[in-house]
Amino acid sequence: MHCDVSNEEQVSDLVDSTVAKFGHLDIMYSNAGIISNDFGSILHVQKEQIERILSVNLIGGFLVAKHAARVMVPNKKGCIIFTASACTKIAGIADSSYAASKYGIVGLTKNLATELGLHGIRVNCISPFGVLTGSAIHDETKKAMFDRIMGEVGNLKGKILKAEDVAKAALYLGSDEGSYVSGMNLVVDGGYSVVNPSLFKAIMM
Repeated sequence: MHCDVSNEEQVSDLVDSTVAKFGHLDIMYSNAGIISNDFGSILHVQKEQIERILSVNLIGGFLVAKHAARVMVPNKKGCIIFTASACTKIAGIADSSYAASKYGIVGLTKNLATELGLHGIRVNCISPFGVLTGSAIHDETKKAMFDRIMGEVGNLKGKILKAEDVAKAALYLGSDEGSYVSGMNLVVDGGYSVVNPSLFKAIMM
């Protein structure tokens, strides 16, 4: 079912259609997001661009959570998952408007884990490193360039993050194996955000 997460009526209809078909909603994964087309300075960013990114990435996540909670609270159970970003753990890997939207998601995750935990509902987010998605996956030139760049800058050598890796993290958070995990920002970045390799590289060279 098509849904624009920045449109509350569409989000509400999506949730209601799910409950009508299945009788309840167990897991809501708020994964929709957009990025800036310009990795530029805050001196040149346009107000409309900021508003669009916040509308989809942050307000959209808020609306998804609101309507998921609406049907989960009466059942006293459920799981809400968001996609944040590794830029919430280390600066300089995203533009400021995108980073602000994803920091908002981390804050929303923690606040909702507190509020909705009283109703037996778990709330978590996943913060992935750079991952190729959409039509670019099928463009061999773009894919080769992306893999080369990520291979060079990534900390975990011999591995490029795939959408399937993020999906597996979501499956864990939504599963019984993660039944007591809430309020967590699960960083899936191969250790990029916790390692500064400068000294190690200098010693090894």
